[in-house]
Amino acid sequence: MAGDKPMKKTSLKGFTLIELLVVIAITGILASLILPALSRAREQARRTVCINNIKQIGFAVQMFAQNRGMSSILEEETTNDIWREDAKVSLGKLIPDYLENARVLYCPSQRYYKSSHPDYGINNFGVAGMTSRSSYYIRGSEELSESKKIKAWISDVEFPEENKSAHKTGVNAGYGDGSVAWVNDQKKISSDTWTAYWERLDRE
Repeated sequence: MAGDKPMKKTSLKGFTLIELLVVIAITGILASLILPALSRAREQARRTVCINNIKQIGFAVQMFAQNRGMSSILEEETTNDIWREDAKVSLGKLIPDYLENARVLYCPSQRYYKSSHPDYGINNFGVAGMTSRSSYYIRGSEELSESKKIKAWISDVEFPEENKSAHKTGVNAGYGDGSVAWVNDQKKISSDTWTAYWERLDRE
């Protein structure tokens, strides 16, 4: 039409290859800085959940023992079994009267004895012919020393044959005075005896 101004052609300018490579490089650098921090934050959160689990278990054990005129739930040997074949054993005896369910008995950082394990997980608890094992090991009476130290009696330990700790840099341990502590640079390795492991966790 008369009087209409001619439309200007617009040109779209894209990123050059160098600009894209720079952006990718910067993104990679930022990711390398952020991801380890996020991983540490997630592990710290899991460690906190684990500490709270051990505290709940400790209170439950105290109530269980008091109601039965006992000092604790002690097996002859260290164990993490909570259900074996057709009966509750060890910490499994706390379910459901003292702990609502068996989920508290699983550490969120555990990679072997975890709640979803097909052979030992939470789904096997209470099922005839099956075995269920906690992430937490309760100290056996045979492993208790005669020293006057405050005794560690429960700990989160990775599958020993892998020589790893669930939390990589240490373990959480519950003590006879009701406290729970992070013990740095400790793990149960396959060459350890349980007695040696527990004595390393005991404190003055």
